[in-house]
Amino acid sequence: MTQYPYILYPRKVEAIARAFPPQPSLVLVAAPAQPIIPAKPEPPAENVLVNILLRFRPTPFNPPIWGVATALAAVLSFSAGNTSLFVSLLVLITLSVWAYRSTYRTRVALYGELSSFKKDKDERYRRQLNQWNINKEEIEKKYRLEVKRVNAENERMQEKYERDKQTAQKPEYIEQWRQEQRRSITASLNPLPLREEAVGFKHKGYAEYEDNCAFPSLITTYFPDKIKVLHYWKRGKKKRVPDFAYTDGTLFIDIELDEPYTPRQYPDFGSLKLTHCIGDSEYDDRDEEFINSDWVVIHFSERQALQQPKACCKEIARMIAYCTGDESILSAFSGVPDLTPERRWTLHEAEAMAHRRERLRYS
Repeated sequence: MTQYPYILYPRKVEAIARAFPPQPSLVLVAAPAQPIIPAKPEPPAENVLVNILLRFRPTPFNPPIWGVATALAAVLSFSAGNTSLFVSLLVLITLSVWAYRSTYRTRVALYGELSSFKKDKDERYRRQLNQWNINKEEIEKKYRLEVKRVNAENERMQEKYERDKQTAQKPEYIEQWRQEQRRSITASLNPLPLREEAVGFKHKGYAEYEDNCAFPSLITTYFPDKIKVLHYWKRGKKKRVPDFAYTDGTLFIDIELDEPYTPRQYPDFGSLKLTHCIGDSEYDDRDEEFINSDWVVIHFSERQALQQPKACCKEIARMIAYCTGDESILSAFSGVPDLTPERRWTLHEAEAMAHRRERLRYS
């Protein structure tokens, strides 16, 4: 920081200026698991005996068969010269015909039962197989629809991820994210509070008096009820008194007006003391104490406060907007020009300014 004004922020606020928003993440929907198809029903076991029986449909009487049987009996009997054998065979054939005819209804009923049994068994299997095919097709259809839905969702998420990734790299998005973070962090600051007016502390710089400079009255006009003068905070044995303190909620600002040397009328009054020089640890340590206590610190040069008091107030308002994100505070400064920067001084430059009596030249 080599020029005025320069601003110091609490560590948490300062870090946001270099931070970047988190990159979007891509979490795709897992592919659906392969469906579990129930086992295909097995065809019913074949019953060989039933199949054989069903091949011969029962008939009431078959004359050709019985005629052939009678002829064979006659041929055998007469060939053997045994008439009684023929009679016996004929009786046997007759009894067989009678038995065959008398059991016809029973055989028809048994054939019907066997046929119905096989038909029912086959029909049950056909229905089971048909239902299995329907269930299988329904499961596979649901799986295909789920795969299609997951693929469409992943495609949508992939497209959104690509858009978000491109958006996250845009400067305006990064700045908006940082602004939101600053606003959130500013709202969570816990600044060390001020105490009542510092009793017995009467040391004030030349520009801090309203009779000498318009800045003290302007700052209370632009920021009514927010400015405190000669109030202090204390930590341990250390007591610090801001030149001007802006306090609003969680935003506390130490407003400092820096002069290069004292006394102002040097060499007429007192010995020379060089102040607020670059690298002066006394003032750097003081600033550290403020920012470590969740205060913002802004430094103006005495020359800026004397010659551009409204522009200094505008710079304070700009810093408040930067921290809070509320730019409405800048509306009161629409016609006020920006503050002209001034280079900070080194130890040797401050001494040269004292010998030129610089502070009497710009006041």
